[in-house]
Amino acid sequence: MDNEQKLKSYNLLVKMGRNITSSLNSDAILDYILREVIKVFPSANAGVLYLYDEEKKVLCLQSCAGFQNEILLHQIPPGIAISGKTFERRQSVIINSVEELEAYVGPTDIPLSRFGRSRDSTESPKAVMSACLIIHNQIIGVITVDNYSLDQKFSPEDLELLEAAADYAAIAIFQSNMIKKEKHYILELQNRKRDLEKMLLIQNNFTDIIVRGIGFSEILDYLEKVISFPVVLYNILLEPVAYSPKGVDCPLPSSFFHFSRYNEFVKNKLQSIMDYKDEDGTYFISPVIGKNKLLGFLTVFTNTDELDELEKLALSYASLVVAQEWLKQDELFEVSQKIKGDVFHGALSGVIDKSLILHAEKLGLDYRDYFGVIIVKEDFSSCANLFEQAARSNKLVKDIVSLLGKRGINGIVVPERNLIYVMVSFSKSALTKQQQTVEVGREILRLDQNIQITVGQLYENLLNLSKSYREAWECFEIVEKYPTSSKIVNYEQLGILYLILKLSGDELNSYIDKVLQPLLEYDAQKNAGLMNTLQAYINFNKNIKYVAEYLNVHYNTAYWRVRKAERLLQQDFDSTQDWFNIQAACMLYGIIHKNSDY
Repeated sequence: MDNEQKLKSYNLLVKMGRNITSSLNSDAILDYILREVIKVFPSANAGVLYLYDEEKKVLCLQSCAGFQNEILLHQIPPGIAISGKTFERRQSVIINSVEELEAYVGPTDIPLSRFGRSRDSTESPKAVMSACLIIHNQIIGVITVDNYSLDQKFSPEDLELLEAAADYAAIAIFQSNMIKKEKHYILELQNRKRDLEKMLLIQNNFTDIIVRGIGFSEILDYLEKVISFPVVLYNILLEPVAYSPKGVDCPLPSSFFHFSRYNEFVKNKLQSIMDYKDEDGTYFISPVIGKNKLLGFLTVFTNTDELDELEKLALSYASLVVAQEWLKQDELFEVSQKIKGDVFHGALSGVIDKSLILHAEKLGLDYRDYFGVIIVKEDFSSCANLFEQAARSNKLVKDIVSLLGKRGINGIVVPERNLIYVMVSFSKSALTKQQQTVEVGREILRLDQNIQITVGQLYENLLNLSKSYREAWECFEIVEKYPTSSKIVNYEQLGILYLILKLSGDELNSYIDKVLQPLLEYDAQKNAGLMNTLQAYINFNKNIKYVAEYLNVHYNTAYWRVRKAERLLQQDFDSTQDWFNIQAACMLYGIIHKNSDY
């Protein structure tokens, strides 16, 4: 290498050093290095620079000079072509003849004709020089320069300069990667800081909601603003408790009721957010857990497949806030129920003192008003487990409390085992008070059909509450003894049946047989339908026309059956005494055989 060439090489290295330290763009630096290297070597007129992709396990073209870019191999596996061979062997190389080049790349490698500088060129390189880019003893790429037209050869000094340039390129790449990592780290910190600030704002807003004690709806409204999706709060029976503004028209799909993880959540009180997908969309469900008890589910209805991390954090935090509000409401309800229970049991004891009157007044009750008792017997045997039974029972109690509130009726609801005692109160000025009590019983029945209701009469003064309680309880005992299809039994309507039903089963059956046996035997032999006709005759107050229409038979047929029944029973249906016996026997028969309401 002559002095002029040495000076060019020195100047090249100095310029490279300045550019590397002043530029943050590794791509521009690599292009610059390759161009300057080709300039400084008289014997070089083209070159390429490849970097190794760890993930793809190939060398990827990063920069080129003297070539039409489209004809180059943009990806080379290690061991293939000149650059691939250099990378694989981890050793720089000078090749100064076509014969050496063919031997280097091998017979099964890419043909030399593939290395033309343009699409129309068929020339192959006359000489090649290739060096590895190494940083921290790790090879990260290859730089290769080619001679296509000159007879000059590459010298060892040229290779030393190329290796120096390769070292500069490696430094530039390392420096650029470090800067990129630093920028990425800074950006990530900024994003985390921004997310943290957002989350703190979300937490503060939720905390403010709790302090103000607005309730579930406010919590769900705010959560919907944060995540921009409808939100619905469900209890463990998958019944909606509260909605966000957009959540009103978002019911859970029926397929969710068969979702295998639902039982897992209920049983194990899992705390992670789960996602559920069907043809209608994706649902993100966060359990609401308080005091190690599963209270319900907070559900987000999305039209995407994923919530971002901030949205999931907001959903999880909202679940905690909902749990706190839920527990607060339950605690207030339990305290209220305890006070009401003390008043109820105190009144039943018959001892009405100043303390009891004071507690009653705090509940809005005037001890001088009219009071009555309704007993509700639960039957949740169809529930899957005790957990569901307890949930349904708790819900029924709250629904009854809500019902009394909506109707403006002062009352007390006291659950004990599988019974719920409902005390209702009416002012002296209220009209048709007993009818209102029965109507309350009917409305309770509409809340859940898996219950039996008995209603005692109203009595003036809280001191007489025990009378209504005994009546409702006696009705309950009668229902237990003689199950009926009627779901509500009113003591006032029992009349003389109350006295009759106090008899034993054998005595009742004996009475029924004594009055109705001839007719029942005839029906059993002839299947004549006389018993059904007689019961209809009683229900329609002896109106043959209505009986015929009810039984869908001809008027004469209905008339004949009634007269036949009268002859068989040897009773006079026009006699007050005989007709009373017939009515009583038929009613008892219907009660015992469960084919008639009473």
